[in-house]
Amino acid sequence: MRINGKKVVDAKKSIMLTINKSDVTNGQVKKPDSCAIALACMRHFHAKSAKVHLSRVYVELDDKWVRFATPSALRTEIVSFDRGKKFEEGEYKIVPLSPTKHEGKTQGSETSKTKSRAMRGKKNARGPHHHVTGVRASAFQNLLSNKA
Repeated sequence: MRINGKKVVDAKKSIMLTINKSDVTNGQVKKPDSCAIALACMRHFHAKSAKVHLSRVYVELDDKWVRFATPSALRTEIVSFDRGKKFEEGEYKIVPLSPTKHEGKTQGSETSKTKSRAMRGKKNARGPHHHVTGVRASAFQNLLSNKA
């Protein structure tokens, strides 16, 4: 995967990110590249830019983009912030992707594939998928729009 011609690599370790009053004050609603978290990432990494989505955080360094998973605490703050509420300053841990979420990795074992075949034609036990509305576009939606 590439963003603006630069390779995207998965983060190797977690980092503690401090989001301060300046980040919150200057952060823009529904703007993945200029929200409070993106501003904090740029300051922390001395990065050129950052893009923060509900499920992923991308930080642009000189020669690559580093991808993290967005933890649930930050996801909650993003939803609140994008809907016009106050973003809570503080320390947040951004983490590497879990091994099953890395790009290009296949998910599931043969056992889960067999179970999937067995479940064909049956209703999803978890119910319909909920889409969060009133917030920034997903990273996937942004990648599709950049290719157009």
